[in-house]
Amino acid sequence: MAGIEEAMKILRKPFDKYAKKDGDKKTLSKRAFSSLLKAELPELAGDNKQLNHMFKEFDEDGDGTISFSEYLQQISELMVLMGFFEDL
Repeated sequence: MAGIEEAMKILRKPFDKYAKKDGDKKTLSKRAFSSLLKAELPELAGDNKQLNHMFKEFDEDGDGTISFSEYLQQISELMVLMGFFEDL
């Protein structure tokens, strides 16, 4: 498997893991998103106020769920903010 393909699968895996917990495997509910952040990015999860703010940031269309495209967009922005591309 090519490097980019592997990276895409790695980004998709946590989304799929938590999305399916609420029955809709295509979106993250607020509860599923909270679980994902607490498990996968605990340093960003913070308190309920912080989680609510982050959920609103990720839920760009305001429909109350986070689609994979919304998730991917925000994860990409987090990578930039966290300095993942500084060495490139």
